[in-house]
Amino acid sequence: MTGIPVFPGKKEAKKRRRTVQEEATQKKHRELTKKRKIEPLNFASLVPTVLPWAGGEPAWEHDIDALRERTHREVAYGGIERLAIGRALFDPNLACITELPFGFFDHKREEIPSELIPSGDDIEEELFSLCQRMVVCNGDDAILELVFEPWPGRGDWYDKLEAHASRLAQLERFDRPVYQALVAGYHGDVINAIAKDRLSLSISPERVIDLLYFQGLLWCAHDVQLALARNAWAEDLQVEDFVQSTLRRLQPGTYVDAAAKAQENLDKFIALQTLPESERQAAVDAMSASIGRSSIKDLKKAVSATVPDVLTNTDQVLKLLDSYAQQILSDNGEHHPLGPLLADEASLKSLRPSFHQQWFGHTLQEVTAITLVRYLQAETELRDIISSAIEATKVRGTSAPVAPMRRFDLAMIDERPVCDFGKVLQARFRRLFHAYRAGLIKDTDYSGKEEMPANAGKTMFARAVEMLAESGIRKNGDEIGPRDSQRKKFYLLDVIPEYRLNNRHG
Repeated sequence: MTGIPVFPGKKEAKKRRRTVQEEATQKKHRELTKKRKIEPLNFASLVPTVLPWAGGEPAWEHDIDALRERTHREVAYGGIERLAIGRALFDPNLACITELPFGFFDHKREEIPSELIPSGDDIEEELFSLCQRMVVCNGDDAILELVFEPWPGRGDWYDKLEAHASRLAQLERFDRPVYQALVAGYHGDVINAIAKDRLSLSISPERVIDLLYFQGLLWCAHDVQLALARNAWAEDLQVEDFVQSTLRRLQPGTYVDAAAKAQENLDKFIALQTLPESERQAAVDAMSASIGRSSIKDLKKAVSATVPDVLTNTDQVLKLLDSYAQQILSDNGEHHPLGPLLADEASLKSLRPSFHQQWFGHTLQEVTAITLVRYLQAETELRDIISSAIEATKVRGTSAPVAPMRRFDLAMIDERPVCDFGKVLQARFRRLFHAYRAGLIKDTDYSGKEEMPANAGKTMFARAVEMLAESGIRKNGDEIGPRDSQRKKFYLLDVIPEYRLNNRHG
């Protein structure tokens, strides 16, 4: 039987064209991937920005630990002094919270400096702007609409916030000390004033309690903004003072691998430089079989490739690295911060695929979900927490300590009398989850998506509830623990209304 040629139909032809397109795309992706790399930046030029040099000698006397500490401070805080952190966080001219150096995002306990508390003829406009920035500094309309959605009053978020700013301005006219404590974050002083009948006669305790509840929610929204800004920073993680990369997403292993290559070449270079000149070539010859370098010149090229411009001023850099060299030559890098990872192949394999997982043990989506669920819990519980704090202060006659919110559990949500409240809460979570990822975090999987995907946050709510159950109850003092402790990690992800309710001026 003579073979009859079969011509593909439209569907098959379309499928074939799509396959060809996919292959071309994959080929292009592979070519781009080859070009993408991580490169350390100019270490020699970084040093003067971190440490003052006096007469060619470092003022810190070659203390590598001091270098590490001061370099971290420079990168984490951009050279801003500790006392100025609050001023930077609440700067009226700050366009987006993610513009700040990453070290700021741990400082949820910063009060608003007195000079930034609105007053004068434009008080209502300034209060409106301040409260809006506390929710989301970049003014994302979708986030603002969702945060103010459950607030009382008619209209959109703008109308509700405008009414809140007006009530705050009225409080300033009637009771300025209570107003300043409320806005600045000293909510313990407000609790005392209510419990001990120290309010102005011109304003009722019920009105102040209302203002305390809603201002407390704005502070919780500020906690959310800082926690998620850290997520946004960790997602991109371009430590621009040290490295640059064309990679779409960097992983911990990528950094460590780049550091290992840089350290290997730098260690060999330092080792050679510390030898008498007459012995150097013999040492290079001994190394050539393993490193593939036939001369000191070739080794210098390798060093320059992994630690750019380290050779610009060799004498100065060698002085800087003197104690580092002694460490790696005397104890095989035991005290070097990357030493254990670089020396232990198993440790390298144990690195998590993302920085969120490395730092918090969870993915970007999971840590975002934890923070948002705790914010929603604050919406439902903060008013009761405030009432309990007032009553306890009345009974004791002195300030009663307020504990962090209780462990989140869907069962306690079901206790509330509102029909199907749990379902409403989950639906609200999903919309917040989408809005914050699209409007603040802007991670690579989500940026640019204006409409909420059908599956947005569907599994993350249940996952967050599960993780919060595992985390247990947060306690006052968890913020003091080591950064890698489970308690400190939970604190960094959580909202902290109890801190403000315990916080008193002076």
